[in-house]
Amino acid sequence: MKTGDYLRWTGDDESGELVYTGTITRMSKGKVSFMSSIGRITVPDDDGVFKILKKTERVQQETPMPSPVDTIPVKTSQTMPKGKLGLIIALLKKTPPSSRKDAIEKIVAAGISSPAGASTHYNNAKRWLT
Repeated sequence: MKTGDYLRWTGDDESGELVYTGTITRMSKGKVSFMSSIGRITVPDDDGVFKILKKTERVQQETPMPSPVDTIPVKTSQTMPKGKLGLIIALLKKTPPSSRKDAIEKIVAAGISSPAGASTHYNNAKRWLT
């Protein structure tokens, strides 16, 4: 093994077997560091099983990382939100504010939220008010 080699590392921990692939970035003092799809991983060189792979081999991890698109909630319907946001939307639809400052003052005066919270809730409610 040497820096720049492509490898597959298989190891165990309390959650089960781990399998990662990547390029060796550093080897020193009994440790191997390699760059995988989840970032840099450093393990003792006597921990687990290392296998050097050819760059042309296709290797897939056991658990693929989610893409950012998978983690972004998508608004699928125009149903009215519940909770504080729903109350704020109803309040501001009933008496439309003339400015951002006016909207925050109305929310605070109604006792729904603090000024900081009112600012955040107003930003979230704006898309429902247009």
